[in-house]
Amino acid sequence: VLPAQSWAEREGTYTSGERRVQRYYQAIPPLGECRPDWQIVAQVGERLDMGKPAFAASLLFRDLVKVVPQYKGMDYRSLAKVEEQWPLVGGEDVYYGGTSYKNEAGLGQQWAAAAETEEVGLFEVADGDTAVTTNLPLVRIAALYTPGTLINHTAMLADRLAVPTLHLHADDAQIISLQDGDETVIQVNGRSLSVQVCVNGHTTAGLALLSGVPYFPGMTEFSMINS
Repeated sequence: VLPAQSWAEREGTYTSGERRVQRYYQAIPPLGECRPDWQIVAQVGERLDMGKPAFAASLLFRDLVKVVPQYKGMDYRSLAKVEEQWPLVGGEDVYYGGTSYKNEAGLGQQWAAAAETEEVGLFEVADGDTAVTTNLPLVRIAALYTPGTLINHTAMLADRLAVPTLHLHADDAQIISLQDGDETVIQVNGRSLSVQVCVNGHTTAGLALLSGVPYFPGMTEFSMINS
């Protein structure tokens, strides 16, 4: 048994769902000789002659920055930076009827999404005359109970799995001859997907959204097959 520290006993960083990287700090002293998870794994690796591990969370984060592009330019000092926010939060007054507070732990940094950097991935067009290149940028959006490695094995959720759905603006749907409720096959990054078409006024013209499929990074384009 390797005693690991709880989150309240250690320091480190976390990345939120909005891609904001922030620091968190030790709240209580560690119990006994328990250690952070990363330190336990690193020391096991050291005994297996895999190199000397980092001895501080800040140094571990520095190594992470070197290999994960999204964290480029970040360090513990920049994550701990604090500046005035608007609307004014904290100080001497009571904010939104709660207890007044002042952020002294750092605002963190947010890394840009691939769509914000205008990076468009490569795509493959299906062989044969039935493939139609749409030239529409395609972005995957989250959906509740999206099929995946873990959820596919949960019998209780089988009836609730999200259906792969292609969301289009009415103008774009008309151009590529699709209607709401149609079923078609598209090809994304060389992978064929059977999808249901949803045409509504919520999707931005010139952009296609894909839900109910496992994650793929960034933005790409798609081709239609046998629409």
